[in-house]
Amino acid sequence: MSSLLEKIASKKVIIWGIGAIQLDMEALFPVIKAAYYVDDRLEEKGRRIQDSDKKRAFAPQNLLMERKEDIFILICEQNRDSALEFLDRNGFAKGIHYVSYERILYEFSSDKFAKIFLDSEIVIWGAGKTFSDYREYLEKTSKGISFLIDGGEDRPEWMNGYQVFAPQEGMNILAGRKVIVTSTYYPVILEELRRYGYLPGENCLFVDTFEVLCRYYKLFAQVSYTFEDRRKQAPKMLLVLAGYKPELWDCVFGRIKRFVPAEYDICVASSGCYLEELSDLCGQNGWSYLSTQKNKISVIENIACHRHDSADWVIKMDEDIFLTENTVSVLENTYQRVSARGRYEVGFASPLIPVNGYGYSRILDLLNLTEEWEEAFGPIKITDGIHHHKKILENANTAKFLWKKIMIDDVSRKLGEKKFSYSLCPSRYSIGMILFSRELWIDMGMFPDIGDNNLGMDEKHITEYCMMSGKAMVIAENTVAGHLGYKEQTQKMMEYYKNSMFQGKWKCNGEA
Repeated sequence: MSSLLEKIASKKVIIWGIGAIQLDMEALFPVIKAAYYVDDRLEEKGRRIQDSDKKRAFAPQNLLMERKEDIFILICEQNRDSALEFLDRNGFAKGIHYVSYERILYEFSSDKFAKIFLDSEIVIWGAGKTFSDYREYLEKTSKGISFLIDGGEDRPEWMNGYQVFAPQEGMNILAGRKVIVTSTYYPVILEELRRYGYLPGENCLFVDTFEVLCRYYKLFAQVSYTFEDRRKQAPKMLLVLAGYKPELWDCVFGRIKRFVPAEYDICVASSGCYLEELSDLCGQNGWSYLSTQKNKISVIENIACHRHDSADWVIKMDEDIFLTENTVSVLENTYQRVSARGRYEVGFASPLIPVNGYGYSRILDLLNLTEEWEEAFGPIKITDGIHHHKKILENANTAKFLWKKIMIDDVSRKLGEKKFSYSLCPSRYSIGMILFSRELWIDMGMFPDIGDNNLGMDEKHITEYCMMSGKAMVIAENTVAGHLGYKEQTQKMMEYYKNSMFQGKWKCNGEA
């Protein structure tokens, strides 16, 4: 059982919203035993909900009579604006006091769902607007639609090429097919389905529940990958994207081995390739190794987060990021302290990274290097490195300047001795190394698969999500991590790495 379901099992559960989704959730998760329901739309729903459930329903104000620490609220409404407004206004916190039904559905087995609902043709109950809206999706997702059932007096004989049967006639020819209900009268329809032995989660589902479970299945179950599993079931995970810069591995992985705390599971992930060298390295160090056939960065990140189901916290870093001794501890501390202060909802935290569109500006200020930089390269601007002031992204000399001036171990140590400090990135952030919660990853719908290799889509998605949902992108200013350089700089910076400061001035185990 997941930590979230364990939390729910230990609390007094209250479901916000009576109807189709509520019925599915209680069927799919027996651990959800609702003490009662709250609903502010009972009159609007009318006879679409069961009388037995209406008798256990109260107005939302009833929640104010409960001790927050004793209850857990599950929102089972498609339109949840009024629920979220009420909960926020009255001090209920997401993830602590309530979650949405989509969040709970993440905990349902994708394999079980596929075996039940995706291995056979389906029958659709409901020939109205909802079916029209979902028709193409259902055709693509399922093994095929056999026919429709509809109880309306004006039902057509055929619709979009499918024969439409009355309920009794349709039920008599189901022949074991699963039923997806596309009618908001699902609670009423379910009573009839039950008379034929059809139960939610076993033989039938509401279409919204079906859609969410299909989405999760597509993200995790339809991908070819190899996972060499050495998890300790740790509460934290370091995910390292690697496979294309082997020249850096001795130093980068040496620092990981030296500086990452034991309470982390470490997973090295190679998108689009399998490398014996990395597999052996992971085996020697007790780390997991994940590889995918297709080079889709977002997909492999999703699989890594999904497989490390005990990890409530994830640090994602690239193979050209150089940790320092205090990077991880300061990153965690900064995230927690900023969250505890209550002024910001934290989306993710990142260390100061000199070769970075935001980090270079801050660290030049902190080290009084602004004037020297501007004499060499022009004005300093906080930038995403894409739309303006691209020297930090394109010019290898800017990366060399930063590496020459900033001995990351020494600077990180000195910054760690200073007063607690952080800043907020105001624009798209280059996510070479970030700390985020498992809940944020799920809430934002995971990382998107948009085709090709998804290069940069993880970055774009998480920063857009944070900015559009009021979550701060926090930069920890008491630590520094190195970044070799951006794509356009890589070849020259790799030569620089081989010939000068990395091997000449630093030992690869992180010792100055």
